[in-house]
Amino acid sequence: MIIDDVSRLRLGLACRTDDPLAEAHGVAYADLAERRFIDFPAGWGDRTIVDSLFGAAGVQRTVALEVVDTATALTMVRRRLGLAFVPEEAIASQPGLTQVDLADPPPLHGLGLAASRNHPPSEAGRALRRTLLAAR
Repeated sequence: MIIDDVSRLRLGLACRTDDPLAEAHGVAYADLAERRFIDFPAGWGDRTIVDSLFGAAGVQRTVALEVVDTATALTMVRRRLGLAFVPEEAIASQPGLTQVDLADPPPLHGLGLAASRNHPPSEAGRALRRTLLAAR
C-alpha cells in the first residue's frame, strides 16, 4: 500500500456570530454539555475524534442532527439548529459564522491518499493523486 500525506487540518467549533460563544474565550467541553450539535454519523473519522474529546473530558453531548457533508452542517449552524465541528478553513469562509475559542482544541489530523501496490490506479486515479499532491 502506498500512502501519501495530502493535508493536515484541524477541526474548529462553528457557531453563529450572534451566539454568546462567539465572544467567549477558553471554552471547555463541559461548558458545551447543554448545547445541541450537528455532526457526522457515528464511526466517521471527524465524529470519532470529537466523541473522544468529549469522552476524555467526561462530558456527554447531544448530537441532534447527523449530516454527511460540511456545507450542510454549516447551513444548519446558520439556521440555529446547533453547533458543528468542521475544518477550521470552512468556518473562516462563512459569513455570519465564527469559530469558538476552545480551551483544548482538537489536534491536527492528516488527510491521506492510499493506493494498493497490487492494483495500480487508473489514469483518473493517478491524475487525482497528482492534483492533490500538487495542491498541498
